[in-house]
Amino acid sequence: MITHPCIDCPINDRTCAGCGIHARGFCESFRKTLRKIANHLDARYTSISPADRSDIFSATVEHAVKDIDRFEGRSGARLSTWIWRIYRNKRTDYFRRTPPPDWRERLAMETDTAHDAAADAELEIAIRQCFETLMKTDDTGCIRLYDALYRSEKAGKTRAELAGDLGLKLNTLTQRIRRCRKTVARLFRNCLEP
Repeated sequence: MITHPCIDCPINDRTCAGCGIHARGFCESFRKTLRKIANHLDARYTSISPADRSDIFSATVEHAVKDIDRFEGRSGARLSTWIWRIYRNKRTDYFRRTPPPDWRERLAMETDTAHDAAADAELEIAIRQCFETLMKTDDTGCIRLYDALYRSEKAGKTRAELAGDLGLKLNTLTQRIRRCRKTVARLFRNCLEP
């Protein structure tokens, strides 16, 4: 359970006296929104450690308190919407900083068994064979795109450099990668199934 002084302290507490949120009269709305965010983090992101959930929450609160003067509430914008947007950005920042687990780790987590080197080598050979087969019949261009992405990452290139090499804008490349993700996953799943 996430705890924070902004949730726990009573309204008009001495510690709130210097806070811009208190000065603008947003304490109750702020507290209610923070409770919902804390519940959302605890309920939805159980795979994240409690310390990391607390860090995301604290970063959200700190950013909101620091930038409360920027909140103008124009066009009927609500404070809760503004705070949720900050929370989504902080959550996204966390996931960008934290690298996803390796496919071997994912497989180990899903099956909850240790993998030996022979099984890993066998899977790697099967993936290579699927890749070679799919490359020959790549109607969508998705396999070639992921191959280029893989090779550029191995070479230490950024996505912006890859986009330049392919003659694309970075946004266009990102959209194509996103569109191809499901196609590539489906093709490999079909290829690897016995």
